[in-house]
Amino acid sequence: MEFNNFRFNVAWRVLALLANVFALVWGYLRTDWQVTLLVSAAVLVLQSSELVHYLETCNRQFADFLDAISARDFSLSHQQIAHKGKSFEALGKAFNRITQAMRRLNSERAVQHQLLEATLEHISIALLCIDASGKIILMNQAAKRLFDVPSIHHAFTLAKVDAQLPALVRDAMAGESQLVSLTCGGQAQPLSMFTTKFELLGDTYSLVSLQN
Repeated sequence: MEFNNFRFNVAWRVLALLANVFALVWGYLRTDWQVTLLVSAAVLVLQSSELVHYLETCNRQFADFLDAISARDFSLSHQQIAHKGKSFEALGKAFNRITQAMRRLNSERAVQHQLLEATLEHISIALLCIDASGKIILMNQAAKRLFDVPSIHHAFTLAKVDAQLPALVRDAMAGESQLVSLTCGGQAQPLSMFTTKFELLGDTYSLVSLQN
């Protein structure tokens, strides 16, 4: 028999507990051996504590598995649950299917992200994606070439390119195109600026395009 089997482990602990309870009751009713009663009572307390500890250990392993899934840590094997016996085997297989599906989903998301980055870098229109706090989430190579900078991390630093650019980006109306004149790389350039605003996971973003 599998000694890691959850049902077997619980069953023999309960049987041992019941046997000790029977011995304690029998000793109390049929004998005057006080030492035996005290020893049986102490063993009963230890047995109860050990049973509770075993059940709590199983619960902690179960909780750790759920925490690992929520943290997207797929290094844990479903065998950590399945080895508890047949009663946990179906649950272990279900968790295995979940981890496989999440791995596949993460791989698909990574591919989609790489495809999006490749597309954005390929187009010749300068693009900036800015969150509600002004942090620049994305700036493609066309924007870096236009502004003649390696990178910009916040909208207010766009003033290094042109003093009016931060205000233009901040006050731009979504869905409207406007003509602006910016000094980029020491030269005045007429540009068409178009802004789109969208929400993602409760956060608002602005996607700004600049085209000569």
